Amino acid sequence: MKRGQDKLIMKIKRMIFLVFIIMNLVACSSEPECFFGDSVKLVKAINIGSSDYFIYLRISGFHEKETFYELYENKPTFGECRQSNILSISDVHVNLSQGVASKLVVDNRKLSVVYIEGSVQKINLKDIPIEVKSLTNKDRL
Repeated sequence: MKRGQDKLIMKIKRMIFLVFIIMNLVACSSEPECFFGDSVKLVKAINIGSSDYFIYLRISGFHEKETFYELYENKPTFGECRQSNILSISDVHVNLSQGVASKLVVDNRKLSVVYIEGSVQKINLKDIPIEVKSLTNKDRL
């Protein structure tokens, strides 16, 4: 019986050692501390006059996903943890409890989602139709 106990103790010691090594490797990593990075995809680039605007779809979360559209006045770059190097000028949360997202509206540099009745999102949120009413107070398209 003693020999069986000795083998079990050795296995436990090896596992503890392995966990210790892995923890130290992770702790010394140069990677940012992002538990899970967001998914960010370009939806559309809009050129109005001499200005470029970019709409991105951001999906955040591990288990309970949250979805947002973000409008940028210049093309952002996404670095560590999918954070952009510039601030968005507008963003909107996609709340599917309000219905099915049917289109995205850009008006006065603000984003809004238009919902219709229904419970099944048939349009991929990356391919949603976009209506541009205005990008500034003065400019009407």
